[in-house]
Amino acid sequence: PEGNVVVDETTQIVASPTTAATINARVGKVIFTGFTTAAAGQQTFTISNSFMDTQSLVLVSASNSGTNNALMGLVFTGKSASQLAITVNNFGTQALNGDIQISFWVVN
Repeated sequence: PEGNVVVDETTQIVASPTTAATINARVGKVIFTGFTTAAAGQQTFTISNSFMDTQSLVLVSASNSGTNNALMGLVFTGKSASQLAITVNNFGTQALNGDIQISFWVVN
């Protein structure tokens, strides 16, 4: 439809226990699979990206999948040249038994 913005994203799938990924694109999604973050637990992920610099605005979201009552929420995003550090917290009542998806958009 007219007026919609269509953006191609780059997706990478990373298996637990690895918490780092590299996506050199302005829009991306990393699916970190097989995590078991405890209720009230935190997990920090690192995404390297050559499109990002210290002046970039980076929009970030985090979500999860799995059958337990886990609720992964974004609590902190740190940024340096070419790297994001994203910390998520499990606000649910049970441990995560699935995947954590982090999406981002780099604006320069």
